[in-house]
Amino acid sequence: PTVREPSGLAMSSRNQYLSNEERDQAAVLYRSLKRAEELFRGGDRLAGALVAAVKSELETVPTIAPEYVELVHPVTLMPLEQVQESGLLAIAVRLGSNRMLEHL
Repeated sequence: PTVREPSGLAMSSRNQYLSNEERDQAAVLYRSLKRAEELFRGGDRLAGALVAAVKSELETVPTIAPEYVELVHPVTLMPLEQVQESGLLAIAVRLGSNRMLEHL
């Protein structure tokens, strides 16, 4: 499992390049994935709904510039339209000069 800071931010050597303000803003990555997880646990399995939930949460922080938000098969990384057995929700964003990756 991913080791996380109290804010939910994944521990990474890249975090040293974030200002304190950017570290606070970066917490939205994990929050966005947790929001999609809530929908999933509630029975929503469609990629469109899960991806939209992540994007909606990311939009609450204007300094975050999403590069992609994708629901993919955890082994093949092929895009999924819906989760059948398992899926991986992956995101990449720009925050300042930093590229950040996150998944759940």
